[in-house]
Amino acid sequence: MSSPSRSLLEFLGEEFRVERLRRHLTHGALAKASGVSYHTILRLERGEGITDMVDLVYIGLVLEVQATDLLRRALAEARLAGYFTAEAE
Repeated sequence: MSSPSRSLLEFLGEEFRVERLRRHLTHGALAKASGVSYHTILRLERGEGITDMVDLVYIGLVLEVQATDLLRRALAEARLAGYFTAEAE
């Protein structure tokens, strides 16, 4: 694996942020609707740590997108950015 400037978690967080903004939701509104804490959502979007998979599902339900689809998109972006090399796959 190469040494990227962004982590895979940051790519994933960006995908969640894009979907939240697409729906014109604030962090607080998403937290209230999903039942996931405000701080957990902030950390997720910043790529500062992974949350429980159940939290990702609840957030995805509110955003009307499957968490697995966002993970696939994040992986694709990470590959394009050179996060994975052919030797690492």
